[in-house]
Amino acid sequence: MLARSADAGPELPPMRFALLRADFQGVVGEEQTRFACTFEVRVFASGWTTVPLFGEELAVTGLVVEEGPVPPPAFDSAPPGGISATEHEIRGGEESRAEGGAAGTAAAADGASAPPLSPPPPAEPAVTLVSDGAHALLISRPGHYTVHLDVLAGFRGEVGRSGLRFGVPRSAITRLELALPRTGLDVTVKRALSRECQELDEAAERAEDEPQGAFTRLVAMLAPTTQMQIEWTQAVDETAEPAVPARPVLTADAETLVGVGEGLLLCQSRVKMDVIQGQLSRFRYLLPADVNVLGVSCSAARTWRIRELAVGESVPPLTSIPATTAATRERPASGPTQLHESGDAAPSTATSPVFAPKDGDTGEGLGVFAAAQLIELHLSHDVSGAHTVHLVYERRMEATSGRVNVPPLEVLDVDRQRGYIGVEARTNVEVAVADDEAVARLDVQELPDNVTEVAQNPLLFGFKYLRVPYSVALDIHKHEDVEVLVASIDLACVEATLVESGKLETKCVFKVRNNQQQFLRLKLPAASTVWSSFVSQHPVKPASDAKTGELLIPLTKSQLVEDLHRAFPVELVYLTEVAKLDEQAGEFTFALPAVDVPMHHLLVELHVPKEYRFDRFEGSLKHVPRFSRSFEVNVAPQQQDFTRTQAGGRPRGAMTQVAAERNVAFDDTQQQREKVYEEALTESQLIDTASIQDVAHVAPAAPKKARLAPAGFGGSSKGILPVKLELPKVGETVRFEQLLVLDEPATTTFRYRKRRRPNWPWPRK
Repeated sequence: MLARSADAGPELPPMRFALLRADFQGVVGEEQTRFACTFEVRVFASGWTTVPLFGEELAVTGLVVEEGPVPPPAFDSAPPGGISATEHEIRGGEESRAEGGAAGTAAAADGASAPPLSPPPPAEPAVTLVSDGAHALLISRPGHYTVHLDVLAGFRGEVGRSGLRFGVPRSAITRLELALPRTGLDVTVKRALSRECQELDEAAERAEDEPQGAFTRLVAMLAPTTQMQIEWTQAVDETAEPAVPARPVLTADAETLVGVGEGLLLCQSRVKMDVIQGQLSRFRYLLPADVNVLGVSCSAARTWRIRELAVGESVPPLTSIPATTAATRERPASGPTQLHESGDAAPSTATSPVFAPKDGDTGEGLGVFAAAQLIELHLSHDVSGAHTVHLVYERRMEATSGRVNVPPLEVLDVDRQRGYIGVEARTNVEVAVADDEAVARLDVQELPDNVTEVAQNPLLFGFKYLRVPYSVALDIHKHEDVEVLVASIDLACVEATLVESGKLETKCVFKVRNNQQQFLRLKLPAASTVWSSFVSQHPVKPASDAKTGELLIPLTKSQLVEDLHRAFPVELVYLTEVAKLDEQAGEFTFALPAVDVPMHHLLVELHVPKEYRFDRFEGSLKHVPRFSRSFEVNVAPQQQDFTRTQAGGRPRGAMTQVAAERNVAFDDTQQQREKVYEEALTESQLIDTASIQDVAHVAPAAPKKARLAPAGFGGSSKGILPVKLELPKVGETVRFEQLLVLDEPATTTFRYRKRRRPNWPWPRK
């Protein structure tokens, strides 16, 4: 063992290098940010090792590599600039620096280089290069290294927002110190676990490279990350009213989709806020008090809140907006709008009309509320230009039927507001417009695309308004639900073999579409025994209803393909004890199971003994010489083809394959189709058998421990998955067909008589 371990050589390290610590000190300037970075790297592998540092978005102005760990710099006293080297410099270990410090100082004074006190390294231990779009450090031998870099990074800026973003190497410990040349900032550092901001005034003591005047010092500890992302904005005092030098001009365009459900109106509003002049840090909206606000979102949103306004309470003014504007309801310059019990606006000298509730109204009136709620959306910074705000809110009805008003959405502090409203039915309700004022009817095709794209169902009504307040009342009538089919059988193919001794073996294959039904219920004929049951080519355990005696086959749910339920096969094989056929003549009744699911098309093939003649067929099953469609008792779901065949009920897929081999167009003429079928009849049987074997093949399950099957008559047992059975096909074939089989069982009664043997004369001797 020792010899084998010696031959194996030394164990390789799990990684080539590890970045133990990263420290960043930076100062934000007018056009760029200067960082002094210190990395502590441990190299384990021999040979050259590449250590990635930064991306190409940074410029490296200085690099110093020292062998051996160096204590982290005292960030509280040392200047953040730190490094002033503009070219690569390689330093020795701690011992060589301590011994050669005095000699190096004297040599520098004389203008000559001092002789080293220790042997020089055999080769330069580290160089820097640009590889794969990133600055990287190339180290030649294992060891402990401390890397100092000076880098320059540009920062991006928007209106009221600035930030830095660049890639960094992932390290176990990451520390950041940044000097920002302003105070009153709201600073965000991505993946910062601890963050401390200190504001220093002009008289405070500062390091040499720190900015002059008042500034903010940020110190943060970061989780391991590959992205340094810092953003800072001027802090917004939510309690203080915003002050802007010029009067902002704001317009609003609202697009609202109203979904009518069962006792509920769900409204989705998309409001385009356009700050044409000036800047704003908040948007405000007014909704009725009985409306439940579900969400408010915007790309520049910081937070939003709801302020309840009781009867007679004032709407707080926005000091940045003059009290008198071009809005539909003018507000007096001396104070805010008052909401009185009657719903009227406070008396003023304005010439615009005062909207009061109608007689018998609930207090909402024409968009003026007896009680309301004020929605304030606070933005992360002052904005200008266009911004889109999404509001989702709902109004509950007292019942599923009745009259209800669409909640009017009013945008406050605007010079102009207009909007569109689309109405759709989310369930089986009948919607009519009971009343509308201050709105114009539109064709639903004239509504904006943002409304029609969000709608789940066809739109019923469209409205447009140019001023607020407005009123749209809907009369909703909920109708009773009607029972519909949740499962159906597209095609049922039944194959049965009658034995002269009184045995009838039957195989049923149902093509089922199921959305919710759990079981397929069948009422088998008397004296029947279930032998096998399969669903989607997988064996299942059938059950029996103790009360009704029905057979229960568990069903799966159909897969949705382009919003249509795909049919899957359900296979059942059972044996029925019937009366023994008489030796001369008699009457026989053939009955199929009664199924609780409607069958659209039923095809039956009955194999009878050749020694008998069968005629006088009577019953719901119609005797036919050939089927009107393909008989698919042995076709898997992925090979279903419900197209009609031209002869004998043979599957069209088999004949198409044979026709393709002969390079004959299958759909050319009737004569060609019949010729191809006659030539390929024997081959198609072989093709069908091969396709059945391929489809019926199921990947073998994992091997399990063998165990003895429980004893039972004929190899049958309860609680065990059945085996696949093939029906014996002997004798002559009689075909039956029936459309739309509902609750009643399909039956047929026919006469039979034994064939007479020919009386041939004996040959003479």
